[in-house]
Amino acid sequence: MRPFNLAEMRIAERGFCRQHINRHLRAIMLLIAVALCVAVGSQACRQTIMNKATRVKSELAGVQQKRVAIKRRTAGVDARLSQRGWQRQLAAGSRQKLKMMESVTACAPDDVWLSAIESSQENAGLLIQGQAATVESMTVFIDRLKTDAGFKEVRLTSAKIAGQNGSSFVDFSLEAREAFNIK
Repeated sequence: MRPFNLAEMRIAERGFCRQHINRHLRAIMLLIAVALCVAVGSQACRQTIMNKATRVKSELAGVQQKRVAIKRRTAGVDARLSQRGWQRQLAAGSRQKLKMMESVTACAPDDVWLSAIESSQENAGLLIQGQAATVESMTVFIDRLKTDAGFKEVRLTSAKIAGQNGSSFVDFSLEAREAFNIK
């Protein structure tokens, strides 16, 4: 049997420990290298994502500015279209009232004088005031208005005989509702 040498044992133990420590140190170094690679990779990915996010934000801001500009233009176009529609409607209404007034004046005999022709909003017609030389001439005027196709209802609202310096005349007031609709 060989003699037991404590120094030999310690040298062998030391070598064994060194092997284990070296193996563990290599594993730790490998884990550190992997952690560094992951950290560098994640930082690169983060930077790429941040760059893309910045680019997308700037593109979105540009798109929003274009949207606002388009919205302003469409609002302006809508306002102009609305204004033109209102102008067409006003022109059509004016043409209609002018045609009605022309019809009234065309129906008036020579001895009937019109003092006022006003538009009436309540009955969509005209209020006509005037004077006639005689009751017959006023009746002729009313009959002509009734036969005119532009009016569907003609109504005498007041009539009175008045005189001045020995002559007499008839003050009258009429309502005439329109029968035509011009667009």
